Amino acid sequence: MKRNFWPERRSRDLLDLNNQALTWCSEVGRRIHGTTNERPVDRFKDEKLNSLPRPETLLRYLTETRKVSTDGFVSFNRSFYGVPWGLARKEVDVVDLGLSVEVRYSSSHNLLLPSAI
Repeated sequence: MKRNFWPERRSRDLLDLNNQALTWCSEVGRRIHGTTNERPVDRFKDEKLNSLPRPETLLRYLTETRKVSTDGFVSFNRSFYGVPWGLARKEVDVVDLGLSVEVRYSSSHNLLLPSAI
């Protein structure tokens, strides 16, 4: 991509760039590869691919433990999120949900405190 697709590429917007990339991948996949002497599309069908894990499986990797400050804020990804003052100095789990963040706490982490980014 970096040396073959990207140089001197022009696009109107992200959608246009994505469409150009898909077209390029489709064209390149039908060419004979110099190392394997096979077309990538032919090799792809023989691959034994596993499906991606379910999103809830990945959740534990998107969770970080943080200590709430004395003034009731928790820091995560260079932002501060307010939580109930009773959580000051306690550890909470912060979950990155992509477009939002959840702060979770209890002795077993069962209280859910949603926060928008």
